[in-house]
Amino acid sequence: MGHWVFAVKTELGAFVKAKARYVFDGNRSVSGVDYTETAANMAHMKSVRTLCTLTAARDWDLRQYDITQAFTVAECDSEVYMQLPQLPLDGLPADYYDGCGHGRGRGYVGKLRRYLYGMCDAGRQFDKVLSGFFLQLGARRTHMDKSVWVWKQGADMMYLSSHVDDVLVSYSSEAIRARFDDALRKFFGKMPNGEDRVTGGDSEVKEYLGIAVERDRVKKTITLHQYPFIRKLLDSFNSHRLRQGRSAPLDDNLPLQRWEGEALNHFDYLRLVGSLQWLVSCTRPDLAFATQLLSRYSNNPGPAQWDQATHVLEYLISHSSLGVTYHGGSAALSEPYDQRDKLLVYVDSDHRGCADSSRSTTGMVVMLNGGPVMWKSRIQGANSMSTAESEVRALSYATAQVKWFKVFMAELEVPQAAVRVLEDNAACKAMVHKETDSAKIVGFLPVKAYIEDAIRHGVLWVDKINGKLNPADILTKPCNPLQKCALLCFGLAFEKFVVVVVLLRRQICDRALSLSRPCGLCDLGWFGCCLSALNGALLPRGMTSLWLGHDGL
Repeated sequence: MGHWVFAVKTELGAFVKAKARYVFDGNRSVSGVDYTETAANMAHMKSVRTLCTLTAARDWDLRQYDITQAFTVAECDSEVYMQLPQLPLDGLPADYYDGCGHGRGRGYVGKLRRYLYGMCDAGRQFDKVLSGFFLQLGARRTHMDKSVWVWKQGADMMYLSSHVDDVLVSYSSEAIRARFDDALRKFFGKMPNGEDRVTGGDSEVKEYLGIAVERDRVKKTITLHQYPFIRKLLDSFNSHRLRQGRSAPLDDNLPLQRWEGEALNHFDYLRLVGSLQWLVSCTRPDLAFATQLLSRYSNNPGPAQWDQATHVLEYLISHSSLGVTYHGGSAALSEPYDQRDKLLVYVDSDHRGCADSSRSTTGMVVMLNGGPVMWKSRIQGANSMSTAESEVRALSYATAQVKWFKVFMAELEVPQAAVRVLEDNAACKAMVHKETDSAKIVGFLPVKAYIEDAIRHGVLWVDKINGKLNPADILTKPCNPLQKCALLCFGLAFEKFVVVVVLLRRQICDRALSLSRPCGLCDLGWFGCCLSALNGALLPRGMTSLWLGHDGL
């Protein structure tokens, strides 16, 4: 059986067209009888962000293709029958049954030649068709992400990323795009009404998977944000009744513990947490800790959980236009040391911060070309006896991610040397570099050995950073108002104004900042001056970026 689905397609919140589609009732399908495999490849968001930052650094073009009614392209490889949809009864037998509860008689069924939306294995079958096209094209699939492909034609190169029926391409020349465009349209052909099945690709991408993409070719930046989605989320929770002006996602004065009473507005709480998780997975690292903290209590939210959830919404009211920005200008990537196409990882951990389980929280950020391509805030799987142990466990998770990125970047033909990992705990650094030994490490010896093996094989090396300059710090604990500037450390774009806080670079005035003397604009010293500038007090007119931090701190 099936049913009609009606929807409105929008782009950046603006109406595009109304859609009507008859879909298969996949909820009635039985595993092992109607289908066997359902898994379909889709690109990781960290892969998409990596392609965006490489595109900005190389000043390549970025475009999107959409395949209309994509699932109907794949042919059924087994016999599938379904009742026919509701149709006008003129000219049909009197006993016609439309499959939607109308009509009388024995009814009619049809044998499907192609897959329909709603069928459990439709996405998997279409992925096979799309992968077959890429292979026919001569593209090479990456092993780390099965939905990312690399296609080379002589000196020209193209990166391809697919998410179901949306294909994002980044390319070095118009010649290779033209060849890809012709091959894609020829392969998928036209729909029965004569229209091209493949749309898009004729201009720079403006929206991808609901994520707004803003490109500044003069400054060589790409900004990703989700302002339309956030406004829609706030409207659904009656944001006009909420307080505005929150400076941090969470209220540090509202500790959370398990609620033993009856769940309050359980469905709305799950809807909010799910929406926040989508924001965090795409463009909002500043919400990562708040979201994973709220998600711990999704089973039974209470008054304290709702107070913190409301605080997050109030924070979003004032910070709805934040997003991640990737820089490609050579001036922004050359000092204090050459960081073009080089991974830089920040790691941090609290100690037994969870009030219910006494477990620690891991926070990490992977930077590339001045912007974050991956971030994570997650509770650790085991309790730690010391702060150093918590930091080592966080470092082990970062090591696994570094290994993934090194292979992935090599497949994109951007090879990496030993990746620099910045950690703010001296004891952790000494342990993994075998500068100290203690009987206390017996409990996490396998974790420590995993990191040591990666260091020994040149995968990464661990360096010390000042805890106040570690952007991963806000992924492990609530951010107080004094740490407001840290929310900008990921290259977050605020409206038309971009602030990047990563490594010390001077752009407050025409002179460079020094660690040993005031900047010359005030008596606050270099750090205080940066904080004032971040709050808008000293930011010169027309300045677009501020770098904070220092190599070796």
